[in-house]
Amino acid sequence: MLKYLGFGVILAGISILIGLLVGSGWDAVFAIACFISIIGIVLSGLFLGAFIGGGRSSATSERESKKERRRKTKMGTDTILITIPSVIMAIILLFII
Repeated sequence: MLKYLGFGVILAGISILIGLLVGSGWDAVFAIACFISIIGIVLSGLFLGAFIGGGRSSATSERESKKERRRKTKMGTDTILITIPSVIMAIILLFII
């Protein structure tokens, strides 16, 4: 679990470097952090099945094995853990910029 959170911190650090070196300063860092946050939240929601209705959800869970369900849940959780540092950075930059 901490491995993925650490990877998210590294990803946030890389986005700071890219934004400051290549982009137009903190505005570019904010844009990169928002992009990473949105992509991470959408991917996590897809893995966890958060965007499907109740009828489809029960039909999907009946077809999946427990192993497959655990794998998707782990992927969704890991994705959101990678995304959390970028979300925090975007919120902080929103109030600073």
